[in-house]
Amino acid sequence: MLKKYTLEPLRELRHDRVAERSRAVGVAQAAHLAAREAAFAARQLREAEQARALAVRQAERQRLEAGEVLVADLQQGERYWVGASERALGLLKNEVGAEQKAATAADGEHRARGELAQARADAEALDRHHARFAAEQRRSADLAEEEAQLDRWTADNYGKHRA
Repeated sequence: MLKKYTLEPLRELRHDRVAERSRAVGVAQAAHLAAREAAFAARQLREAEQARALAVRQAERQRLEAGEVLVADLQQGERYWVGASERALGLLKNEVGAEQKAATAADGEHRARGELAQARADAEALDRHHARFAAEQRRSADLAEEEAQLDRWTADNYGKHRA
């Protein structure tokens, strides 16, 4: 008689956990990708602002060298550069924050992948145990069948002579 595999509920739970961890990896991967894209966009925005400020600075220098600038223009230019520096600092802070979020998302993805690997290993260990159990059950059934055949053969061949 074949026994029921008593660890089947645990085996199903382990496979469900693998599926759950796979979904978690997908979510973490998407979050990491979005965070990297946000960091890239923040970097591009900062670099564009820096390029624009550099172009304005060069144009101002050319006007100054040409003698087209008045004292009032220099004062206004100085106020502009104070504001431009604050904007650049704000953009740099945004970029650093986005890069930190990307690093945190990368850590989350790495952790999710580790948990998935552990869940897969647990499920595979139980699958191997189930395979050994099933092989042992088949072996038991084969031995029982052989024993039954041997009993029938013995009864057929020796049972007649005793009577």
